[in-house]
Amino acid sequence: IVMCNIQTPYARTFDSNDISTLLQYDIANLASDTMQQVIEKARHDFNEYGTFVIPHFLSADAQKWIATQLKTVEHIPRKTSRTVFQDQGDFVNFDASSPRNFMLDNSMEFVPRIHIEAYVQRTQGGISPMIDLYEYP
Repeated sequence: IVMCNIQTPYARTFDSNDISTLLQYDIANLASDTMQQVIEKARHDFNEYGTFVIPHFLSADAQKWIATQLKTVEHIPRKTSRTVFQDQGDFVNFDASSPRNFMLDNSMEFVPRIHIEAYVQRTQGGISPMIDLYEYP
């Protein structure tokens, strides 16, 4: 088992005009010791568990700011029914009463980039920290 004690970087002052302040890690400097620790832990976790989490990737202030921004943009609602295997069931190999074919309802909303761009064009003169974050670094 690989144990990494990754120190959460110092608290930064949040500034929506400076994308780097949204992030807890300096992802523009992947060679730094801190980023190398993050990368090694992610590599280990992905190989061991098939997934990894980067703790506190965005600052708490950034998370609140992004949520507020996204609430103001047009959403596309989507409702689906799928099995835990993310499909429509396997009725060839299992009967309808099989747990394999148990359907779960899912509801989500999607905010496409074009809606963010249109919103900021109307309200902020085309300047979008959300798009800047997406494209950073």
